[in-house]
This record gives sequence, C-alpha cells and structure tokens, in this order.
Amino acid sequence: MSCMSIGFEILSILLLLVAMSGNSEDSDEIETAAWAIAYDNNDKEVGYYGTKAYAGNGVVVTYESCAGSVCDDCETGGANGLNSTVFTFIFVCVMLVMSVLRRGDGDMMYYKLAGVVCGFLAILCMIIGMGSWNDSCMENLPTSSGSSYGIGPGFNCVLVTFFFTMFPVVSHLMISTKNGDTTPVPPVAVVAGADQA
Repeated sequence: MSCMSIGFEILSILLLLVAMSGNSEDSDEIETAAWAIAYDNNDKEVGYYGTKAYAGNGVVVTYESCAGSVCDDCETGGANGLNSTVFTFIFVCVMLVMSVLRRGDGDMMYYKLAGVVCGFLAILCMIIGMGSWNDSCMENLPTSSGSSYGIGPGFNCVLVTFFFTMFPVVSHLMISTKNGDTTPVPPVAVVAGADQA
C-alpha cells in the first residue's frame, strides 16, 4: 500500500477525533468542534450546536435538559451522528491496520478484502451520520429571528474524512496482492520414498 493511502487514513482518524469531541458539555469544546453554527443578521457567530449540547452567550444547554422539538430533533440527530462517527472511526482504524499489513511481505487477499469492506462501511456510516444530523437537527433549527445556520468544524471534519476515505479504498482495489494468492501455502510434506518412483 502506498504511504499516501496510510497518510489519508491517519488524517481521517485525527479528523474523526475532532468531530467526536463535539459530543461535550464544555463550551470551548463545543465551539471548537460544533456540527452547526448559528449566525446573526451580521454573519456573526452567536451559537454552536454540538452533538450533545448547544453553547451560546456563555450558556451551555444539553439537549436532554431542554424542552421543545428542536432539542428532541438535535438530540436524535446528535446521537445518530456521534454513533455513526464512532463506527466510522473503528472502520478507518481497521483500514489503517490492513494498509500497514499489506506493505509487508505477507500481503494477502484477506487484507485487501478487509480494507475494501471496512472502507465501504466507513463511507456508509458517514453518509448515515451526516444525513441524520442534517435531517434531524439542521433542517429544524428556528429561523424566526433572522438567524442563519451553517455547518460547523465537526461536521466538516466528517465531510473531509468522507473524501479522504475514498483514496485508500481505491488503493486497496487497484493494488494487487504481492503473492497473488488468496490462501497461505501449506508446508510441503516430505514423503519417504517419493523420489524413488
């Protein structure tokens, strides 16, 4: 496997860690890794929506503790987004291990298959997580005060990881296994008298 593929996987892991840190009740962490940002009429950031809580005006409100449809929607979207991101993180870690194993002399078809399957599962999880966040929370945020909303850095990290994951999947598909075999070669048994036939 190429070093570039492994580099994309390592960057993806780091980006997913940032996205998962949006599941916090700390206002600084929510601001840093928010999945959505609220803007006022002057395009100034006024609120941050993480996967677990909202932070704005020095106040942090968890979705569990507030009432209303927005809180319920963002709690559902945040939970689904976080769960999908955790599964994506696991699949990308497995992809990284498969890429490293394929660099050695023991490259086997199983490593290639595991890398491709985990890559597709990671991409599927990201689509589900981003879609759930967008449909459940982003689409239902109130706009009555003239405010607007945009995606935040946490969501952007998942989005960039989505594209970063495609390169290693294509690499796994394009690069053939070094030994070209699907199973390890069993040791040859020496049979007494076989050379006298």
